[in-house]
Amino acid sequence: MYNELDNDADKVAFIDALLDRQFLGVKPNELRGMAKFAYVSQVNSIDTQVRGFEDKTGIILSNPSQPPAVPPSQPPTEPPCLGVKNKNLTPTLQVQGKGKGKVEVEVEVEVEEKEKEKEKVKTLVFSQKVLQTFDESLKFFEAHLHPVTKSQINNWKDTIEKLNRIEKLPFENILDIIKRTRADAFWAKNFLSVTKLRKTNPDGVKYIAVFNEQIKSNAVNTGIIKNREGTSEDELASVLAEHFDKQRRGVRD
Repeated sequence: MYNELDNDADKVAFIDALLDRQFLGVKPNELRGMAKFAYVSQVNSIDTQVRGFEDKTGIILSNPSQPPAVPPSQPPTEPPCLGVKNKNLTPTLQVQGKGKGKVEVEVEVEVEEKEKEKEKVKTLVFSQKVLQTFDESLKFFEAHLHPVTKSQINNWKDTIEKLNRIEKLPFENILDIIKRTRADAFWAKNFLSVTKLRKTNPDGVKYIAVFNEQIKSNAVNTGIIKNREGTSEDELASVLAEHFDKQRRGVRD
């Protein structure tokens, strides 16, 4: 249609009207002559394109015949703060942007796992003998080596309980091994926590057995072998036999 217009003035008027309608939503009111005839012949096609654009993008092109849309007023926003958004204690950081209201940014925190760990600590219950043995064991460690948190304290008690229940060591023998190992010039520097007793050395032998053998060796070397000099050979043999049997079967305590 553009090429059928006779003069440049009509062509310019037609193109201006076409662009204003397609990109600004403005319908022409001042067209005259052939320029108006050319626009009217294309108006259905132009309006269809405009409606397709508005439906696809959600953007309504302005129409001078209608007042511009005014966005609804919003209630005043709260001042920026760092708070807890919901019951699972996921903190929400609220940031005030310039002229853009409040922006909420959730900060993910592994709260659930920590809460489960706390519940686990609360439910541990130990016998009176375990508690007594724990209290006595503290005497053989300097104050700065004592367990402080609930988790650390329960780990010490749990080790003592398993030495008695699984390794079948009497509580007095456990204390005796702790006392004599801590008194040893070499092992005192390498035995800083009761939890080490059930751990294994590079050869796969539990340190409770390693320490007991060292106690017996020291007793032989000094010629002082008494009934309470370390755990008895039968008890130690039972510990080692059970330990290596579990290793052979691939069972971990």
